[in-house]
Amino acid sequence: MDQGLQELTIRLVPHAGDWRAAGVVRLAAELNQPPFGLLESFHDGDLPGVASHADDGGGSVVMTVLKGGEDGGAVIRAYESAGAAARVTLRALDREWQAGFGPHEIKTFHLADEIREVDLLEW
Repeated sequence: MDQGLQELTIRLVPHAGDWRAAGVVRLAAELNQPPFGLLESFHDGDLPGVASHADDGGGSVVMTVLKGGEDGGAVIRAYESAGAAARVTLRALDREWQAGFGPHEIKTFHLADEIREVDLLEW
């Protein structure tokens, strides 16, 4: 049983339509995992001043994991959050690929020499 003073954060999202159209799942993830600033000084180099390591397109498919793989590649995990099939373009680590998701489907991708979907038992 929780005892003592409790603190919580609530985000109210007024919107027309249902929760899927309002992007409530993505907004909740952003509330629970806010971005943080990484201070870096200017330096010469080939990379742009602004860049992203991963992009899920901002729709109902939410990318939740980007991590190094055991073989030196990378592992990407994403899921469909609105209960409707979706086809998206995912971008990670200078790679881009198309993926289809069923309602509430979770997919894991392995990025190495080629991009392949990994067949894992997902809960």
